[in-house]
Amino acid sequence: MASESLTNTNISETYVGVLHAKGEAIPATGLQDVYDGFGNKSSLKIGRAGQGISIDGNFAADKLIVGDEGQDHWYFEDSSNSLYLRRNTSGVVTTALTVGTDRKVTLDVQGTADKHLIDKKYVDDQFSASTAQLAENGYQKLPSGLIMQWGVSERTTARQEDEEITFPLAFPTACLNVVAIADRLTFKSGNLSLYLKGFTTTTATFVYDSDNANYESTAVRWQAYGY
Repeated sequence: MASESLTNTNISETYVGVLHAKGEAIPATGLQDVYDGFGNKSSLKIGRAGQGISIDGNFAADKLIVGDEGQDHWYFEDSSNSLYLRRNTSGVVTTALTVGTDRKVTLDVQGTADKHLIDKKYVDDQFSASTAQLAENGYQKLPSGLIMQWGVSERTTARQEDEEITFPLAFPTACLNVVAIADRLTFKSGNLSLYLKGFTTTTATFVYDSDNANYESTAVRWQAYGY
């Protein structure tokens, strides 16, 4: 009769359930197949200390420790239908990531350097409303530090006059480049030109020029780049 204990049981009645390595000592290197007393090969291969173990088939465990459990170590844990990768440091357990039943991975700690993992929230935060002003005169801050700005400035005359525009956001370090075009909001005959006179971290100055003294309703549509 099968029993968890072999106490006071003749080996002739229990040998079929005894696992062995071909009845020999485990080799000094490599792994050895494990058999039962009937000669059936098990799913296990084992070696001496430091040689490891191999399993042919599925492996089921609620917790899989990587390293020495008595020291700081990583481990995988299956709990509440989710898989967790956790770190035990001097008895303090922290979670690095979670895989849910929907197979989605959740990071518990955001990456802060090259090659670190980041999640959707981190990316969304980099392009959130706080980093942009989406309007006719607006800007967008990029994660690299680059700031793109744009706008339109309307006027009613265009005869060798300066037009200074103020950026929606002052560039903290430098303005790298400014480009613009002149826009005829109301058509008049004659030529209309525009050129950039100069720029700072807060403003840009353009010069309108037209051969029509009565030129009306024009605009500068501009873009500026800096960091």
